Amino acid sequence: MSILTLRPNAVGGSTQLTPYPGTGEENWQDVDEADADGNTTYVKQAVAGSLYDTYGLPNHTIELGVINGVTVYHIARVDSGGTGQSQSWAVITTHA
Repeated sequence: MSILTLRPNAVGGSTQLTPYPGTGEENWQDVDEADADGNTTYVKQAVAGSLYDTYGLPNHTIELGVINGVTVYHIARVDSGGTGQSQSWAVITTHA
């Protein structure tokens, strides 16, 4: 069985989070690494509320066959400062 790995490569429909280190990069560029880089690059929610980013993924082009499953991996750090709950979700949408 073949495995195809897709990582963010473009801005999605929503860019509400704050990029870190914030040196002019797009948000997706702070979450596209193959190996997690710790706290070197990331996106964060700078204000209270339900904010989110969406990211574009590349289309697969030459791969053929039946898709038997999809697995989404994401890494999140929760730092609520003891003030309440924090949550993180990963969601996939297709066809706009």
